[in-house]
Amino acid sequence: MKNNSNIEIINWEEARKAVKAAEPELADIIDNWPVRHSFIRVRYNYGDKVLKGGILHLTNKEGISHPIHSATISEEIKEQLSYSNMPLGIITAGSNEVFSETGERVIPVAFFKPGAIMGLWESLEENASYFPKQIWDVSAGARSIFMLPSISQRVPHEQLKKHYGVKRSAPSTLYDHHQVFTQIIQSQNFKQAWTHEILFLRKDWLTPNNNDIGWLRFNNYLLKKAWKLSGHSRNKITFDRIWLLFSQELEAKGIKVNPQLIIILKQIIATAIGAAPGFRPIVKTDVAAPAAMLQKIYLNTYGLKNYIPTIMALDYFSPYESNEPIYYSLQVQTQIEPIYKSKNTLGEIREIKMVLEYFVELALEGKLKVVDTLMEWVVNNVQFDFYHPDTARHDDIHNSKYLPSRDKALIEVRGAKRGRKFAHASPLAKGCVQIRMR
Repeated sequence: MKNNSNIEIINWEEARKAVKAAEPELADIIDNWPVRHSFIRVRYNYGDKVLKGGILHLTNKEGISHPIHSATISEEIKEQLSYSNMPLGIITAGSNEVFSETGERVIPVAFFKPGAIMGLWESLEENASYFPKQIWDVSAGARSIFMLPSISQRVPHEQLKKHYGVKRSAPSTLYDHHQVFTQIIQSQNFKQAWTHEILFLRKDWLTPNNNDIGWLRFNNYLLKKAWKLSGHSRNKITFDRIWLLFSQELEAKGIKVNPQLIIILKQIIATAIGAAPGFRPIVKTDVAAPAAMLQKIYLNTYGLKNYIPTIMALDYFSPYESNEPIYYSLQVQTQIEPIYKSKNTLGEIREIKMVLEYFVELALEGKLKVVDTLMEWVVNNVQFDFYHPDTARHDDIHNSKYLPSRDKALIEVRGAKRGRKFAHASPLAKGCVQIRMR
């Protein structure tokens, strides 16, 4: 292992500083536990697969991600991490995204930042598991990431091929941006380092010892984390009951709504309560991706004209906290259910707005039984604003060109000179919901 700095076995003294910075509670538990097992530190490049088809991938000394059963991975590492398809690991740098990719879209499931514990459900699950392990992938850095202005012009894209060895064609959809970004970032000419680091816990950490107070505290910590993470999933039946009450109220009033738009409304509410990720501009942080350098490259090498190179990626809205706005868009749908193919986006966003307002009204009247829940907090404290680029000044749907007036982060880009415009007609803005604190 000495010759592979991308995979190293390290002791607690070597891991402590990173764990303390990322998750102080776990660091304190280990500090007060005389039995301290070692960690396996793995570093990934942006765009690498951490999990692919349910199989853990690790990085060899050349920086290439390989499945754990590969001959390039030592037998010791295989043996120590074989207790789960996704072993327990704490993220200490960068981020990762859990997603499923189909032929036409990416379905984002979760986005994890430093301090998050990976593999909780998988590692704590019984052998006879309900959990299908081969469905999801995990990427180093954000997979659901895109630039708002168009970057599909062929001639400027040739400059990226020339300077950064990009092999992919100019992106034709927002889902294609990630592959181009990955090839730029992984190029030898990309001057900013970006690393996703996970400290995996060897199987010794999970060996039960009910006579060891240190192990009991550690196990209790994991169970509390898993319980909190599973909150929305555990209450799915209750949420379904709320939506059934809502449907019954609509039926009683003779209001007919496209069932697919109800699915979208559910996702908007899930985003507002923090159970599902939405989109947010990357500003003053490189956790999701080295966005500032990408923006510089698109300004100077690609030669982006007129527009601010706003980059969007997954993030969460956190109830009860002062929070920046987050977005759901009909053009970049995040629900697991099949994508709704819009026919009249402006008309559909109006319908969603009308139904959401009725949902809020019924919730406030007590008819949806959401008292003392996050949903009740949302209907009392969260503002939903709807945007589309083709609306008049006094329309109940705001024109997308006014988005930056309520979210300055959309136009905060380092190196972008004055005179550039916000890309208000981008796909994201064509039928989007801005979720923000009132």
